[in-house]
Amino acid sequence: MPGPPPFPWAYPYQEDGPRLGNVVLRPIVPVTLVAEDVAPTSLALVDSGCEHVLAAPWLANAVGIDPTQGHRRLDLGIGGDTVEVRFADVTLRLHPPDGDDDEYIEWQAEVGFVHHWRPT
Repeated sequence: MPGPPPFPWAYPYQEDGPRLGNVVLRPIVPVTLVAEDVAPTSLALVDSGCEHVLAAPWLANAVGIDPTQGHRRLDLGIGGDTVEVRFADVTLRLHPPDGDDDEYIEWQAEVGFVHHWRPT
């Protein structure tokens, strides 16, 4: 198999909303988390101002991680609330736009799993 296409990869922005009567365009990319198991490919919001990679607790379960046993715990401010986040080391796979699950680049990352996920 030839591998993923060469860089740069350009992802289309996706509409989010309406919120307060406005539609916001968000940078969304397809990613897969890998640990003991491989999670289904999910869409992730790229937040260039965030210091952490955060994920929903169901993704921890999907890769075989118990998020309550994370090696680091932080209380983070998200959406006007303070939430507990437990971190674990996983492999992240970034898929190219219009690619499939077999095309990706991957790297190790510390991912924080939010106990009470409130998707927007």
